[in-house]
Amino acid sequence: MFNESRLREIASSLAAEQSYFAKWDINYLQAFIRDGGNCQYCERYLFEDYDVASCGDHLLPRKSYPELIKNVHNLVACCTECNQIKRDFDPAKNDPGDLGNEEYRKRIVEKAKNHVKTIGAKRNWRAMFDDARAAFEKKVHQYRGINSGAAK
Repeated sequence: MFNESRLREIASSLAAEQSYFAKWDINYLQAFIRDGGNCQYCERYLFEDYDVASCGDHLLPRKSYPELIKNVHNLVACCTECNQIKRDFDPAKNDPGDLGNEEYRKRIVEKAKNHVKTIGAKRNWRAMFDDARAAFEKKVHQYRGINSGAAK
């Protein structure tokens, strides 16, 4: 059973005791604790590496549900890769309900998880990332070449 006040208390004490968490949004920290530090879509443990532990996701998209932006029920622990795949997918579309209801929330998380798996299987995210990185590095080189030439 979800105990909101106890979860907030635990998250607050973690933020006070560990400087790493001091600047985290308290609602995201609660979501990470509730979710055991595991991405809710691929189940990866997010504290295995420094660079993935600070990402999270709005289960229901921010632009469609601005009233839920800081709602802990709408926040999930999520790795950066799954966050990019899910993006603005709305798992509650055609299935409105109360995210405070555990059974409903589990169903919505499962829909988002299935979406991420389906889309992730259709696309080669690593290849897309590698292509994007190469294009980015080319532009950085182009920018630096222009700036170094201008300084002469």
